[in-house]
Amino acid sequence: MLFRSDWAPQLLSPPQLRGVKRVTPVMVELSILVLTRTGRQWAAERALLERLVSRMEREGLPLAVAQATSGGA
Repeated sequence: MLFRSDWAPQLLSPPQLRGVKRVTPVMVELSILVLTRTGRQWAAERALLERLVSRMEREGLPLAVAQATSGGA
Protein backbone atom coordinates (compact mmCIF):
# COMPACT_ATOMS: atom_id res chain seq x y z
CA MET A 1 0.00 0.00 0.00
CA LEU A 2 2.79 2.41 0.85
CA PHE A 3 4.37 2.13 -2.59
CA ARG A 4 1.17 3.25 -4.33
CA SER A 5 1.50 6.95 -5.02
CA ASP A 6 -2.12 7.64 -4.04
CA TRP A 7 -1.65 6.09 -0.55
CA ALA A 8 1.88 7.15 0.38
CA PRO A 9 0.81 10.62 1.66
CA GLN A 10 -1.89 9.06 3.87
CA LEU A 11 0.44 6.69 5.76
CA LEU A 12 2.78 7.78 8.54
CA SER A 13 4.91 4.62 8.25
CA PRO A 14 4.90 1.34 6.31
CA PRO A 15 2.32 -1.27 7.45
CA GLN A 16 3.81 -3.62 10.04
CA LEU A 17 2.85 -7.29 10.28
CA ARG A 18 2.85 -7.76 14.04
CA GLY A 19 2.21 -11.49 13.90
CA VAL A 20 -0.35 -14.25 13.87
CA LYS A 21 -3.06 -13.73 16.50
CA ARG A 22 -5.01 -16.97 16.06
CA VAL A 23 -5.14 -20.07 13.89
CA THR A 24 -8.23 -22.26 13.57
CA PRO A 25 -9.19 -24.98 11.08
CA VAL A 26 -10.99 -22.35 8.97
CA MET A 27 -9.00 -19.15 9.45
CA VAL A 28 -5.75 -17.40 10.24
CA GLU A 29 -6.06 -14.05 12.02
CA LEU A 30 -3.19 -11.61 11.54
CA SER A 31 -2.32 -8.44 13.43
CA ILE A 32 -1.22 -5.61 11.13
CA LEU A 33 -0.43 -2.10 12.34
CA VAL A 34 -1.08 0.75 9.91
CA LEU A 35 -0.49 4.31 11.09
CA THR A 36 -2.43 6.87 9.04
CA ARG A 37 -3.18 10.55 9.00
CA THR A 38 -6.15 11.58 11.12
CA GLY A 39 -9.47 10.31 9.77
CA ARG A 40 -7.94 8.03 7.12
CA GLN A 41 -7.82 4.81 9.16
CA TRP A 42 -11.05 3.27 7.80
CA ALA A 43 -10.22 3.99 4.17
CA ALA A 44 -6.74 2.56 4.76
CA GLU A 45 -8.23 -0.58 6.31
CA ARG A 46 -10.53 -1.10 3.32
CA ALA A 47 -7.68 -0.56 0.86
CA LEU A 48 -5.38 -2.95 2.71
CA LEU A 49 -8.04 -5.68 2.91
CA GLU A 50 -8.84 -5.23 -0.78
CA ARG A 51 -5.17 -5.66 -1.67
CA LEU A 52 -4.80 -8.71 0.59
CA VAL A 53 -7.85 -10.45 -0.92
CA SER A 54 -6.70 -9.65 -4.47
CA ARG A 55 -3.25 -11.06 -3.76
CA MET A 56 -4.67 -14.20 -2.16
CA GLU A 57 -6.89 -14.77 -5.20
CA ARG A 58 -3.92 -14.28 -7.58
CA GLU A 59 -1.88 -16.78 -5.56
CA GLY A 60 -4.72 -19.32 -5.64
CA LEU A 61 -5.28 -19.33 -1.88
CA PRO A 62 -8.80 -20.36 -0.91
CA LEU A 63 -10.95 -17.74 0.79
CA ALA A 64 -13.72 -18.42 3.26
CA VAL A 65 -17.23 -18.33 1.87
CA ALA A 66 -20.08 -17.08 4.03
CA GLN A 67 -22.92 -19.55 4.34
CA ALA A 68 -26.47 -18.50 4.96
CA THR A 69 -28.38 -20.24 7.70
CA SER A 70 -32.11 -20.49 8.03
CA GLY A 71 -33.44 -19.31 11.33
CA GLY A 72 -36.66 -21.11 12.02
CA ALA A 73 -38.37 -22.47 15.04
